[in-house]
Amino acid sequence: HGTDSSCDQDDNSDDTMDQTRKKEAQFSMARIEKHFTDLKEQLYKDRIAQVEKKIEEVKKGSAEEYLKPLRELTDEGEDKLLINETIKQLQCESVYNKFEAEKKSCKEQLEVSEI
Repeated sequence: HGTDSSCDQDDNSDDTMDQTRKKEAQFSMARIEKHFTDLKEQLYKDRIAQVEKKIEEVKKGSAEEYLKPLRELTDEGEDKLLINETIKQLQCESVYNKFEAEKKSCKEQLEVSEI
């Protein structure tokens, strides 16, 4: 019976060790999960802060990634406006020249018919 008693003690000792390891593992896992949750919350807060900052930059007109394309669009619009104004001016000159040519033609026809 002496060996049975020492086996029981070894089994109890093993069970106690297993329970201790299990509790330590559970404690470690809980600590890791808490750390993960804290990091996730911090990441969320940081991202919200970045988005709010970007919104303020856009409202103030200082968001550089939007300013460059805006300048390009503005320049392109100014170029198109200049081209259109030039085309309009040339069309007006063309109409005026046609008018002058027609007027000259009419005057010459009148002079020829008077002769």
